[in-house]
Amino acid sequence: MRQLLFIISLVLLSAARITWAAPATHLEFCPPHTGCAFGIFTLGVFYNLPVYAIDANGDLATNYEGTVAITSTDQFAMLPPAHTFTLADGSVFTFSIAFNSLPSGYPSVNRQNVTATDSVNGISGSVQFAVVPARTQVLETAPVLPQPFRLLLILIIGGIAVGSLALRNRAVGP
Repeated sequence: MRQLLFIISLVLLSAARITWAAPATHLEFCPPHTGCAFGIFTLGVFYNLPVYAIDANGDLATNYEGTVAITSTDQFAMLPPAHTFTLADGSVFTFSIAFNSLPSGYPSVNRQNVTATDSVNGISGSVQFAVVPARTQVLETAPVLPQPFRLLLILIIGGIAVGSLALRNRAVGP
């Protein structure tokens, strides 16, 4: 009888330790309980953005298997296709996105929104990013010479090239 009570006690204690995964209630772009911050995004550069399925307690909803689509306020952004989460994803998937236009009102307004949405399960999450133009490179060009000087320069350079070629090909003899 003691052995039976011991076995029942072990089963009950084991069952008490089992935790059931809570369903996802929203999506976030930062790991749970971190409050991460993103830097400044440059136009035309791809960035990797992880999306986390989060439960009502703010923890990772480890059993999430919904389909997430990414949208942006940047109408010209390069957006990834929708992704269907599997258990192997562990409720986290990384999407790549590139912003390609500045918001209206730039430079006083430099934010673009990105939203992850699972329309079937009715959950979503958004984040804002600071966006700046790509650095522009100024190419230095040589000053343009008037036509007569360009012709003279070509003749001089051409003459030097022809003259040096003739000297190189001249036979050296006794």
